[in-house]
Amino acid sequence: MSVESPVSLPTSRVWQITALAVLVILAAALALLVPRHEPWFDEAQAWLLARDASCRDIVWKYARYEGSPSLWHLLLVLPAKAGAPPLMLNAISAALALAGGALLLFKSPLPRPLRALLPLGFFFFYQYGVVARSYALLVPLLWLTAIVHARRFEHPWRFVGTLILLSHVSLHAAWIAGSMMTIFCGEIWWRERWPLSRWAPLVAAFAANTALIVAILWPPPDLYSPPWVATRDRTIQVLHEMWLDSVAPWPWLAVLVLLCAAGFFYTRGGCCSRIC
Repeated sequence: MSVESPVSLPTSRVWQITALAVLVILAAALALLVPRHEPWFDEAQAWLLARDASCRDIVWKYARYEGSPSLWHLLLVLPAKAGAPPLMLNAISAALALAGGALLLFKSPLPRPLRALLPLGFFFFYQYGVVARSYALLVPLLWLTAIVHARRFEHPWRFVGTLILLSHVSLHAAWIAGSMMTIFCGEIWWRERWPLSRWAPLVAAFAANTALIVAILWPPPDLYSPPWVATRDRTIQVLHEMWLDSVAPWPWLAVLVLLCAAGFFYTRGGCCSRIC
């Protein structure tokens, strides 16, 4: 039986008090600002779709115009159809931010200073909390994915199921889930040497989910500017904005940040270093 040192116990108590204080500040700030926030048109549109459309139409008719899977809209269906006031839209987003903050503060393996600062940052607090869009689901589901990731080899279906849920938040989340699934496949193939009978159902389930998302979001003929009509110049411009202009105004700095991040994860024993 291990006995904690006299230093570690007070330090742990200080952190617990700090984490709880950050969570209380986050809750108080959300409670103060959510009633003052006037929803943008896309926030209100999601609420109106959830209120007026059937679940079938939300998934198979309107999702392709929204450009996002319908997990967010389906979450809003029950309160919207029950006659809840529109304020409930942003209250749900705030509750998700609070849940994500709790998971980050009390379950995340990130350094404590980072865990204390992230919940009160602009994106976490405002963009993913006060503003009610589909990616309000991203923060809690990302932290949940990180939690189940630690035991992904013991409970692979739990991990893949979480990735599938994450992929229905938005297309950006689907890319994240697909990337994590690709890395997981590399691990179980080269590192763990799982037999085909064990990993094939996992891959088949994720592939079927990906096909489902493609079918749900396949652009209709009357959609303005579907992906395949984009010109070569526009494609290059979008890629430039995504990869190089992410650290403005010096594109070369984005490449430097990316290389530093790759080196950091490699030296910390990331998936690629273990596979190689």
